Amino acid sequence: MIQKLSPDNDHIPTRSKPVESHGAKKAAMLMCDIMIRDGLEGNVVLAEGIHEFPGRFENTPEVQSIELEFSSQTHKFHSTGCYLPAGTVMELSWSKTKKPWNIIIGLHGDELYNTDSKLRRWPKIRIKKELKTNEFGIFLFNTTIHLQSIWRTDLFTVA
Repeated sequence: MIQKLSPDNDHIPTRSKPVESHGAKKAAMLMCDIMIRDGLEGNVVLAEGIHEFPGRFENTPEVQSIELEFSSQTHKFHSTGCYLPAGTVMELSWSKTKKPWNIIIGLHGDELYNTDSKLRRWPKIRIKKELKTNEFGIFLFNTTIHLQSIWRTDLFTVA
């Protein structure tokens, strides 16, 4: 299907070679959805073109374990101060609360699915999930990690 939409294989968006044609943009959108699905299922998938945005590490940073505590009175984002290298599996445990929390991987919330502009990056680079399971798959991009309180909550601890 991707080859049919993008016979010239020009569906990989980068700043130096943006995706321009309608068919190639549709192929990029489909490929992005497939990569996100496969990554969330635990398959090792790295988005092509990430050397330009958001970039790759020459040396992969050391993975560290941390414990954070959050409490919130409102629906808002809470930065963890953590950064997840592309291709890294993140494991998470937390204390159960009465109200749900979301984890947000990546901060670019603008999805470029309905644009007439050239695509200079993949159309979707943020994943938002309610915290239900401890493992979140492999992420395609180097990205920041945030938590989102849905409603007023009790103390929330994540490790």
